Amino acid sequence: MKKTIQLSAMAAILLAASTSISCNSSDNKNGAASGKSGSGDTYDLKFNLKPGAAYIYDMDVMQNVEAAGNSSTNNLYSKYTFNVKEAAEGNSKIEVVYDLMRMEMKSMGNTIKMSSEDQTPEAQGFRDMVNKPFSMTVSPEGKVVSIDGWESIEKSGAMKSEDLKQSMETSLNIFPDKAVKVGDTWKKDAAMSMQMFKMNISSTYTLTEVKGNIATITMDSEIKMGQDNNTQTNGMTMEMNGTQKGKMDVELNTGMTLTGNITQDIKGEMQVQGQKMPMNIKSEIKITGKQK
Repeated sequence: MKKTIQLSAMAAILLAASTSISCNSSDNKNGAASGKSGSGDTYDLKFNLKPGAAYIYDMDVMQNVEAAGNSSTNNLYSKYTFNVKEAAEGNSKIEVVYDLMRMEMKSMGNTIKMSSEDQTPEAQGFRDMVNKPFSMTVSPEGKVVSIDGWESIEKSGAMKSEDLKQSMETSLNIFPDKAVKVGDTWKKDAAMSMQMFKMNISSTYTLTEVKGNIATITMDSEIKMGQDNNTQTNGMTMEMNGTQKGKMDVELNTGMTLTGNITQDIKGEMQVQGQKMPMNIKSEIKITGKQK
């Protein structure tokens, strides 16, 4: 139960990183941030974080799961903080702290609630993760150069440090390799693994609008777990395919995400000891952020 709780929490929290992008507008001095952008304005989207800055995020995930004829709902709320510690040679060192986690699961008439604030044995997985700072060094392009300080959390049963690094980079490495205008699109392919599964994610991003100091970015992704990426553990295999769509409002002068809304629809099949079990997972993720 402890490991299941930690994996569920981490999977949801990592989704939040995909909206925590930074934008540095090359045309702000020409008035792009004072009104609606013109058709010729270009924007260099990249990480441009300043030491001493801190951002607080709230994330609410509502998930509906159908498996083997049974349905359940999971609601996960989490609060976390990004503290920018250093910026050298373009890279930023960010301290990440999970401040609070709450989860409610409803299935077959039963309800389970737990929080990192609870002192029950069932909530130990959450308590092992909150108020345990770790740091990541991120390049301007969103490449995660290193993860430090996760080892003690990993020992409690959470995901491995290398898996966390890969997952963070999947979420953060989303920037185009050149300046873009409103209406431009760019593609990113990524691979993500976490404990018992691996995914290939192919995403298309679009800069849909810049109005005042706010940039709106949409994403449209395909998620695949093909034959080469099937995970087999103790006689279990899983193959899932789906889509992910999202919209983010980002403050241009700071890069801070103000709001993010993501929907996922994933379908597939799990096979346990020769018995096949169809699965359908639909998720709604809402994220809000503000400077501390």
